[in-house]
Amino acid sequence: MDLPIPRSKYRDGMPEKPKYKDFDSVVEVIGGFGKFQKLTIFLIILPALLPVGFFHFNVVFMSATPDTYGCTLPTYSNLTMEDLRPLLPKERRGGKNSPLVPSRCAMYDLNYTDLDLDSIRLRVNESGSYPIDTVSCDRTVGYTYSTAVYESTTVTDWDLVCGNWDVINSLQFSASTIGGLWGAFLFAFIADRCGRKPSFYSMLGVQVIFGAAAAFVPSSPSGIVLYLLSRVCVGMCTSFIYTMGLMLAVEITGVKTRALMSVLCSIGYSASVFVLLGIAYFVRSWRGLALASSLPLVALFALWKWFPESPRWYLAQKRYDDLEQYVRKVARVNGVKLDPDFDVNLPDILRGIDTTEYKEKGTLLDLFRTPNLRKKTLLLAFINFCNNGIFTGLNLYAPAFGADPHWNAFLANVVELPPYIFAQWACDRCGRRLSLFYPMLLCAAFCLATAGVAETAATAILVLSLAAKFCITFTFLVGELYEEEIFPTVVRGQGHSFTSVVSQLAGIGVPFVVHLGNNYVTMPLFIFGVLCAVGAVSALFLPETVYKELPQTLQDGETFGEHMPWKAIFTLLPGAKPKHGKRAVAVIDDLSAVHKL
Repeated sequence: MDLPIPRSKYRDGMPEKPKYKDFDSVVEVIGGFGKFQKLTIFLIILPALLPVGFFHFNVVFMSATPDTYGCTLPTYSNLTMEDLRPLLPKERRGGKNSPLVPSRCAMYDLNYTDLDLDSIRLRVNESGSYPIDTVSCDRTVGYTYSTAVYESTTVTDWDLVCGNWDVINSLQFSASTIGGLWGAFLFAFIADRCGRKPSFYSMLGVQVIFGAAAAFVPSSPSGIVLYLLSRVCVGMCTSFIYTMGLMLAVEITGVKTRALMSVLCSIGYSASVFVLLGIAYFVRSWRGLALASSLPLVALFALWKWFPESPRWYLAQKRYDDLEQYVRKVARVNGVKLDPDFDVNLPDILRGIDTTEYKEKGTLLDLFRTPNLRKKTLLLAFINFCNNGIFTGLNLYAPAFGADPHWNAFLANVVELPPYIFAQWACDRCGRRLSLFYPMLLCAAFCLATAGVAETAATAILVLSLAAKFCITFTFLVGELYEEEIFPTVVRGQGHSFTSVVSQLAGIGVPFVVHLGNNYVTMPLFIFGVLCAVGAVSALFLPETVYKELPQTLQDGETFGEHMPWKAIFTLLPGAKPKHGKRAVAVIDDLSAVHKL
């Protein structure tokens, strides 16, 4: 008996172009954003982003340095910081015009074992007329910290203040980024070989185990080494869990909703940070916070049964039976009645889909072989370096500044929300170049403006830093979209990997820049402002991509935006919208083509 000829392949006995040439065309049939996708995204994928905010932000409070601390006086270790204030030398931390405050790292050179408190107070009060020498704190005695905000942090447990110990303090914040440099490659390999689902849950397991284990490291000096190792292991997974969630959201939906998926996942990340802030507000000891931000995530393993595997991974692995089951399940849940012809020929349709888009076609070196593509790659890498470095730096700066770190951190994350809503509209209306240039320029202006503000004007400095955070969040989103549209399809994944690694280097160095604020409050913001100003000028040398056909081949990538005239480079007003133009859309189908901080 002859088998029926699929209508999608033949008509009147003659071959015709397949109707379902890619998986997107199949998704359009079964519903690109129906009940199945909405349930999966809102009940599974967005909750699965909780580890991202938890482990990105818990270190801000676990490793915080109290605003007020000073030397513990020998034989008087029971004194609180309030008791110590009048007994410590005075110093100016921000220059000759800054106010006198109690020294953090020095004490008067007195024989404390032979003096009672009244005698010490008398000698200190007379120091104006009879100067007393000062000495560095005795590390064997330790330091006394204010407990107004934190019961304990890693800084207070290991005395990571003053001298070279400040370096270890900053290293706590860099450790996660160091892990992320190579962790993404490991779990991307697992995702490609074993699937998105096993990769996600292996990352979740690593984070829960090492995140909770940090709470049990010893208080001895060796404990700080173990703590740093736990942060490296946690950092291996943190950023890539976000990538995995966004990737999965993109892979199960249609082309029209891919920009929406980026917005939803960004909001999901912010929501996870808000949840962590609530936990950190009530749990003020760092060991307690390590447990409180790790153990609740065990509940995500209950989603295993419903956590979907990527249909595009099934396609890339040629697991057509699993893919067919997935397609029929989605159609059923979405309430789509399949056309009889489509239903009968579904196995053949799936096997006939072109899978060349999932095969590697270029290498990282191809980005640097030709001058124009090399220029654009380096510019995008530098802009991503600025975006990620300043975004991370402002996240660390706000909680470290002032006496209410939880409230400052809350405000710093609230200002992220508006750009998520209108960034896409601004990009389409004003173009990509100007949507990068003006917000980066404003960010630079806000940061540099703090140099003219008195260091005691805490509210003004906070407002300027929050305004800068608003702008850099906007440019962060635009930068990611720009990368999708400038890198040719054949090396888009490699381009993302390169810019991601470069931006991670910024994440490693930023904590050391933020640490400068301990002595010069606005110094980190000044450095961020200079970096952002250079980044803004760099953006002008990128070609405009809005309403343009996106480059597909290496040749397209080289000729796109080649020989830009100076007039085009310094055009600072948006052009007219084409009457029949269509917004260029970068299709993201490879796991390495999406990334986050």
